[in-house]
Amino acid sequence: MNPEEKVKLLETLDLILKHLQNQNTNPGSDYKVVLYLVPIFGIVFGCALLFLFLLVVPTTD
Repeated sequence: MNPEEKVKLLETLDLILKHLQNQNTNPGSDYKVVLYLVPIFGIVFGCALLFLFLLVVPTTD
């Protein structure tokens, strides 16, 4: 591992530590994460299902 990679790794670990400390001081922020992620995953999953459905169902000409 070269020095640049070590610096990047330490920066990433520091960001993770700050994020975890921020979550511990503000436990109500978990609901915000869920409120944002549920619709995003729903839209992505719905689009994927629609795309797969359109691939499987034969079109009639």
